[in-house]
Amino acid sequence: MAKFSLYEGTRGSKRKKRSNEEEDDLKKRACGVEEQTSESSENEAEESNEIGDEVEDFEDIEATEEDGVSGGGNTDGEFKFRIDPDVLDCSICFEPLRPPIFECRNGHIACSYCCPKLLNKCHFCCQPIGRHRCLALEKVVESITSRCQYANYGCRAILSFAEKASHEEACSHAALFCPISNCTFSGSKSLLFTHAKDMHGNISKTFFYDHPFLVVLEKQQPLMVLLGRDLHFFLLLNNHEIFPGNGNVLSVICMASNKPEYEFSCELKVKTMGSSLRLRTSAEKVKKWNGVHPCKAFLVVPDGFDSTNARLRINLDEAMARFSLYGGTSGSKRKKRSNEEEDDLKKRTCGVEAETSEWSENEEEESNEIGDEVEDFEEIEATGEDEVSGGGNKDREFKFRIDPDVLDCTICFEPLRPPIFECRNGHIACSYCCPKLLNKCHFCCEPIGRRRCVALEKVLESITSPCQYANYGCRAILSFAEKASHEEACSHAALFCPISNCTFSGSKSLLCSHAKHMHGNISKKFFYDQPFLVVLEKQQPLMVLLGEDSHIFLLLNNHEMFPGNGNVLSIICMASNNPEYEFSCELRVKTRGSSLRLRTSAEKVKKWNGVHPCKAFLVVPDGFDTTTARLPINVCINKSLS
Repeated sequence: MAKFSLYEGTRGSKRKKRSNEEEDDLKKRACGVEEQTSESSENEAEESNEIGDEVEDFEDIEATEEDGVSGGGNTDGEFKFRIDPDVLDCSICFEPLRPPIFECRNGHIACSYCCPKLLNKCHFCCQPIGRHRCLALEKVVESITSRCQYANYGCRAILSFAEKASHEEACSHAALFCPISNCTFSGSKSLLFTHAKDMHGNISKTFFYDHPFLVVLEKQQPLMVLLGRDLHFFLLLNNHEIFPGNGNVLSVICMASNKPEYEFSCELKVKTMGSSLRLRTSAEKVKKWNGVHPCKAFLVVPDGFDSTNARLRINLDEAMARFSLYGGTSGSKRKKRSNEEEDDLKKRTCGVEAETSEWSENEEEESNEIGDEVEDFEEIEATGEDEVSGGGNKDREFKFRIDPDVLDCTICFEPLRPPIFECRNGHIACSYCCPKLLNKCHFCCEPIGRRRCVALEKVLESITSPCQYANYGCRAILSFAEKASHEEACSHAALFCPISNCTFSGSKSLLCSHAKHMHGNISKKFFYDQPFLVVLEKQQPLMVLLGEDSHIFLLLNNHEMFPGNGNVLSIICMASNNPEYEFSCELRVKTRGSSLRLRTSAEKVKKWNGVHPCKAFLVVPDGFDTTTARLPINVCINKSLS
C-alpha cells in the first residue's frame, strides 16, 4: 500500500521510512563514537552533562543503540512519549479507558461501564451517548504499551494501558519495604527475604506451611519476622500500647502484593494451665507496613493470663491455600499519587483512599533476569526521579510506547493536530484534508468537518517527548505535532562523517573536532567572508572545510562524470535543515588570461551518501591549466541570517 497526499507540497516533514542500509548506520552510530574516536566520545559526554533538568527528566527516553538518534523515530516504527494519564481515564469512574469507548455528538466520552449507569445521557451536556463509538481514541488506547514498573525486579510483562494499573497492583515482583524501624531497605520478595534473614536474624524465624511452630515474644517486643520456605514474608505483630498494663494485641500480616493467586490463613494459640486463647484468620497483604495494626482480626492476651512467665509463648500455624475464583471490579483505579492528588482523588472517587508508597534504588541482581522483550523498553526505565511506586511519576505522567500511525491523519499521513474532525461513524480527518474532501468522509462518505474529536485532541495535546537529539544538547520538550518538524531542523542533529569507511557520527561540534583530529590531512580551517586557497589533487574526491563556528563544508571533486575531460566542483554544508542561517559560496579557478567562477548557495545535508549536487556545479576542463597536476581553487564562504 502506498501513502499519497492530496497536496502538491507538504505542510510538514513526513515521517520518513529508512532503508536497511540507513538503519544499519543508525545502529552503528549508537549515540557515541567508535573506539578510534575516544577523544570525541569524552567531549560528547561533557556536552551531554550540560543538558538541563527538564531534559534529564526525560532520560528514560534517550536514544540508544536500538533507537538511533536520527530520523524522528525508532527502527521498529514506534515512538516513546510521556503523557498525562488523566486524558486516558474515563471522566466519570476514573478507570483507565478501554474499548468500546462511546461519545456524544459534542465529543464528550464515557466508558462502556458508565453509559448504562448514566441512562445513556452524557454527564456533561445531556446529549444521547452509548451508540457512537470514538474509534480514533480506541485505536490510540489499543496502541499504547509499556512495561511493568517492577521490571527492574524481574517482571517481564509488556502491558497495554488498560491493564497496566491492575497488573501492577497485583504484580508478584512488586517492591516490598522492610518493616523494621529505621531500616530503609526495599526490594523484591526474594531480596527482602534474604535481607531479613541476614540483617534482622535476631527477630526472624523460618517456618513450614501447615506445620505448627512456637514463637516466644518479649511482651514489649513489637514484632517477629516469619519467613516462609517459598520466600513469603510474614509479620507477627505485638501491640502492647492499646491496653497498656492490661494486655497484648496479637495479629499477623503478609508482606506481599495484592496478587489473588495465593491466600494465607493463620492460627494463633496462646495457652496456659487449663486455659487457651485462639485466633483463626486470613493474613492481610501489605507492601509496606506503616505501623498500623490490623483492626479486623486480632487476639487480645490479658496481662495476667500467664503470670508464671514474662514472655508470650505463641503456637502459630500458617496455611497456604491456592484458589482461582476471584471477584474483581471493572478495573483497578490508578492509585498512589502525590499528596495533593490524593485529596482530589478522595473527592472524585467517593472517599476511596489512594495508597502511597516509596521507592528506593533498584537491585541489579533481579534486573539481570529481565528478558530481551523487556530490555527493548530500556529507555523507559523508572529512575530515582520517577518513583516507580504508583504507576506514574511525580508530575502525573507515565511513559509508554505507541505506534505513530494511529496519530497520523489517514489521508495526508501528516501528524494530527487540533482541530481534528470526525464523521458520525468515527472516521477522522485533519483540518487540512476536510476541505479537500469537500467535507465528505473518505471512508463512508458521511459529512465531516463540523464535529470535532475532542477526546483525541486532548490526548495529542497531552503527549510530550524530548527531542531525539537531547543527548547532543537539545533541551526542547516537544508536542507530538511539532516533533517531526523540529527534529528535521534541529541544530543539534547528529551528522555523519563523510569520509569513506568512517562510521563516526555526532553533533556539529563533535564532528568538527573529529574531522580536525582524525582527518587533518584533508581538512582546512577558514573564516567567513574571507577568500582562501584550496589545492586539490585531480583525483582527490573532497576537501573538508571547517568554519570558525564549527560548521562543516565539503568541497567535492567529481572526476568520474567526464572521465579524462575535466573535474566537476561543488560545495555542500553538513548541517540540519535549520533555517536560521544560510550559506553562500564562491568557487574560482583561474589561469593565465582565463578564469572560471561559480556563485551558489550551499546545499545542507546531514549525511553525504556520495551523490554530487546537480543544481549548481563548476566544470574545470582537463586542459584548463596545463602547468600543474593539481587544482588550485579560490574559495569564499559567506554566512548570513535567514
